[in-house]
Amino acid sequence: MSVNLLAEGAGNSKARLIFWRDETYHGLATASGTPVPYCVCLPGSDIDSYQASTQVPYNTGIPYPNTYEKLHLCGYAPQDMIPRGGSSEDPMTGDYRWIPVPESYQNGRTDFLGCESNQTGSAEQPFVDEDEQGKNHVFKHLCSRLTFRIRRDMATYQRLQFRNVRILLPDAYAPVNLEWDAASDNYQVLGQASMLSQDPEIPSFYGEDSLSTQNYGNSIRYDEVVELDTLYVAPFYSDGTGVQSRSGTLSMRVFADRSPDNFASYSESRQWDILVPLHDEQGEVAYLRPGYSYEITITFNLNSFQIQALEEDWEDHVFIDIQVIQEIP
Repeated sequence: MSVNLLAEGAGNSKARLIFWRDETYHGLATASGTPVPYCVCLPGSDIDSYQASTQVPYNTGIPYPNTYEKLHLCGYAPQDMIPRGGSSEDPMTGDYRWIPVPESYQNGRTDFLGCESNQTGSAEQPFVDEDEQGKNHVFKHLCSRLTFRIRRDMATYQRLQFRNVRILLPDAYAPVNLEWDAASDNYQVLGQASMLSQDPEIPSFYGEDSLSTQNYGNSIRYDEVVELDTLYVAPFYSDGTGVQSRSGTLSMRVFADRSPDNFASYSESRQWDILVPLHDEQGEVAYLRPGYSYEITITFNLNSFQIQALEEDWEDHVFIDIQVIQEIP
């Protein structure tokens, strides 16, 4: 079997490929035991190395079933994540409907990818024909991406300075599991099951597992926009009855030191818990969406935050401007 693979803006990421017999694949959602794949492959090169345009597809080294039945391909990245009950020694073991996220990947720094399983191949109609270039099996972003920028309003010039800026997200945004979703023919990234409080006066969900941006220790110049950090968050969670979408209103905690004399003799460490509703061209966004990026710019004013939340398609970069004012006591 040979396949062409493509990731949308993934950089250098290796994939794990799972091939299913037709009957097994259509029974994944209802199977009581552990479904057994036809084969599992661990390509040695990055996903983008096997594009149709390169005319060098990935060869599994395993032939199609001689019964001419269809095979379905799904997959995910990073490659080293092991399915529930599986082992690193034998890729065929484990239940590929659930992929626990290792603790090292739960800090919001990992871009998880999943391959839609809407293309099939067989000995009679292979994934890649030798005489044709073939089609890519596309790996797509499974998380919602949050990019944070910080700046000062011109009114603060020679009046107020800010430094040591950091943003914290509740631990429920952290990815903890990849779960197979039959409706989308792809994996979903799930966060912690606990519901987020929408009351900024209740900070209890900012625990030791919260997602944190890097700390910007320098003073923010009045004429600069600082690209603070990027975090990848889980757009779904399970409440015990099924998979639910995470609210489109973000909960954030902002830390900063501020001073009226360029930190020469006086500074004040502050934190603010705020809610940031996201919008698109239709109005307020009800839920976070996988494969979408949300750019959040925090402007420090004399007596308020000005927050601009821009939603963009991860690939098409369509911007929508939103403004939210949060008063600082």
